[in-house]
Amino acid sequence: MSRRTLTVFVDELAIEDGAIPPPRIGSISVLVLDFTESAARPAESMTVHAVLDLHRNPRRAQASRSAPEHWYWTGDLHGDGWQATWRGERPLTGAVTLTGHLCHWYSISYRGNSEVRGRVQRIQVVSIPFHAPAGAFWEPMPAGSRRYRDVATAPRWFDRDALHNGSVTAGAVVYGEIGVLVELDLDDLPPRPARPRVVPQSVSAGDQGVWVVDEKLPVAALITDESATEYLFSGAVASGRTIRATPTGCTITDGDTTFSCTNGLPIRQIAGSPSPTIDAISLYVEQISDTGWRLVLASSRGARTEIGAILPGYAPGSVIVHGGAFIVAVDSHSPHRHTRLLRITTDGQMTLGPALPNDGRHGLLASRVFSHPLRILLDDWVFPIHDDLGAGTPIRLGRSVLAAGQAGDTAWIVTHPPIPNPHRNDPRSWWPLPGPTDYDIARGKFWLLTLLDTQTLPLASYPVATAHPHLTKDRHGIYWITDCGLRRLPDKPMTWSEPVDLDAAITRTVPPGVNADPTR
Repeated sequence: MSRRTLTVFVDELAIEDGAIPPPRIGSISVLVLDFTESAARPAESMTVHAVLDLHRNPRRAQASRSAPEHWYWTGDLHGDGWQATWRGERPLTGAVTLTGHLCHWYSISYRGNSEVRGRVQRIQVVSIPFHAPAGAFWEPMPAGSRRYRDVATAPRWFDRDALHNGSVTAGAVVYGEIGVLVELDLDDLPPRPARPRVVPQSVSAGDQGVWVVDEKLPVAALITDESATEYLFSGAVASGRTIRATPTGCTITDGDTTFSCTNGLPIRQIAGSPSPTIDAISLYVEQISDTGWRLVLASSRGARTEIGAILPGYAPGSVIVHGGAFIVAVDSHSPHRHTRLLRITTDGQMTLGPALPNDGRHGLLASRVFSHPLRILLDDWVFPIHDDLGAGTPIRLGRSVLAAGQAGDTAWIVTHPPIPNPHRNDPRSWWPLPGPTDYDIARGKFWLLTLLDTQTLPLASYPVATAHPHLTKDRHGIYWITDCGLRRLPDKPMTWSEPVDLDAAITRTVPPGVNADPTR
């Protein structure tokens, strides 16, 4: 019986920025797949017989700022032992026969389960020709032939010296490496490791201990000292939940649904989406229409005060407590992505700040408000905020931000690690690190989590295996992070953290109450 094999192109950026370790023959690789229909690359193209589950809604794309937008469709393409994200210019569904190539480069893979797991049995470095038709700069030759070179291990850094060394000459042709072609054996594999009892999605420290919620299952846990209590609740099997510690327990936000827990009691469903608490008063954000939101103050004794609706065309973003009041960022739905701040006091007074500066925000990251001192992150800029909720002179961060948040009084961000470049000696090219650093990539892909001081300067950076962790700081000053499990940040920067064995710590389970869900 013949073995199932699959050939995948891995873009050089995925290896150089640490997203995956360099594949080597005999190793097990897990790759996120995109499928692109094309027969232009004979060595990389294949014809697949698969089943396509079309995503519900089409998407819009724009080749450049001057080009018109156009629609395209995406779907989950299920093959024999693999799954990829498909993109096409017309909708398809069901059983399909497609010719194209599989790529790993995080371009259109909207769903993380579009992956393949296999044992590497061949690796070829891919090079393409570049020319300079105008004699000004190198660019890929549209119809140039690719070169393939067999290796035992993919390079950590790819050879593009010909594009940087020497002068650009019209009529000349040079080659640069752009990635590797990996052939996977889908059958010669050990079993997948068993899923842990709790896989933390979000973490929050409170007076009782550290709370976590599972990334998919309706399960939360409270860690106190060396033991933990597991809480089940009547939520859906879904991802994207967040958890927030409260003075008496926690709240869990699951899309439009919110659950609340008092320590030791069953979790119950409540109305609204809660924020931090001030003197036993919480601010709730309630959706009243497809694009409309209102703010409500609620006390622990059940008193409720409607503050008013958020400005039409604006949606709520991050919420923090600063100076004894709630600060809410609201982002407009317009293409310009204007952001404004609201200050809401516990007696119901609301102040609306002016529109904050917008210098062509690309909108890849929602605005994020920090406290101590009051600041807001807009793309790669951090603006100090004045008493009137207007912005001061911004600080530009040295690298694009993928995620951001606040743990205790400390702001944090996640970025790609710097890519060493022998042609650049600018120390700022290593930001947020203080200078040249040797990376430990033995554990695989990584990003950098960086703690920022009150002046928005880097305090310390740590390698993390996910670009979107959750971080909290407990009353002892220990940072807890969800990063392929629950972990504590080590004392030494640029050191990998070790996982907490949450499964072994669980000694008790609190089942969901029969009447915990008010919809029943």
